Amino acid sequence: DGAIFWQSVSWEIIDDFLFKYRFHRAMQGDKISARDYLRKISEKYPEVDVAFISLKKEVDGQSRFQLSDNEYILCQVRTVDSRFAPDGVKKEPRLPVEEMGYITKKGRVASRGSESVGLNAAQRTEAEKLARESNANIADMYFRYARRRPLLMLHALNLIHKPDKESDPIHLLDKVPAIGIAFPGGDFTTTVDYVVNKVWLNQMRQESFDDPDDEDDYDL
Repeated sequence: DGAIFWQSVSWEIIDDFLFKYRFHRAMQGDKISARDYLRKISEKYPEVDVAFISLKKEVDGQSRFQLSDNEYILCQVRTVDSRFAPDGVKKEPRLPVEEMGYITKKGRVASRGSESVGLNAAQRTEAEKLARESNANIADMYFRYARRRPLLMLHALNLIHKPDKESDPIHLLDKVPAIGIAFPGGDFTTTVDYVVNKVWLNQMRQESFDDPDDEDDYDL
């Protein structure tokens, strides 16, 4: 599928990576909670899978994130979240309050199906069975239940802004680093403290009813 995959990496290496990775100030709570949870489950899950996510097909003008002379990944394109400009007509990128940056649409960097990377045929079948039993389309949550290890996803993004549906996309930034981490589903006995606000809660409620077939959530 184009991704570069490393299997069974020590959780301590991943913890050190998360410690050194530069998070936005507004996301420091996410960083602390992820590291706390990784440590708490390290006895059960001493190893973590890692994937550098890439597009499947290269098109003209596609940005490459070069890893070595002969190895690269194809950057994913992500639309940033928008808000109405002061004129109340056009839309402009919604920016973080505390520092420069952009917020991706729906707060996502991974595309639908990214969490299936590294699963074998039996695990994919298990995820599909779980989805059928829930009378639902296959979504990443079912891949999590089939995983045997946590998954760290690395991304390189091209960020664009669309003032409206008819406008051509406006290029903002190229080769932006981003990460995501998924933990195996079903373990509700291990918890960490996490402080959230109403905006976060509303976003999570929206995600719960999100359509897995939404075309905006898929890469080519």
